[in-house]
Amino acid sequence: MTNLFAGIHYSGFRSLILMAACFWQLAGCLDSENRPENVPDSTLAKILADLHVESATLQIEISRDSLLPGAPAQENNLTSGRDSVLTAYGLSEAEFMLAMEPYIKEPSRYVALYNQVLDRLNQKRQRVGQAELTSE
Repeated sequence: MTNLFAGIHYSGFRSLILMAACFWQLAGCLDSENRPENVPDSTLAKILADLHVESATLQIEISRDSLLPGAPAQENNLTSGRDSVLTAYGLSEAEFMLAMEPYIKEPSRYVALYNQVLDRLNQKRQRVGQAELTSE
């Protein structure tokens, strides 16, 4: 079974840079009346963990499919995968970026949030590892 967590560090860093860059572009899209309700830290940690797993999964699929002759480009799948995760939590990209605003402005809060994300990813990795051991 392919390890879905192999690309998390790279994709996580790239996602972090993408979120920071997009934030400034999206921050003006919603005025204060249209901002999402306060999204709890635990929910944001779930969303970010799911985004990292989705991104790693899609990167593996794209890498695998790129080896096949005549395989179509799948770069758009990264965006659709991200959108599907956010939609599952009832957020648009703009709403998600606005919910992340306080964390981006306060690095200590951002680090605390990402510690929760890493805890979730480690828990998922342990469950996957246990499932692989029991299936052998």
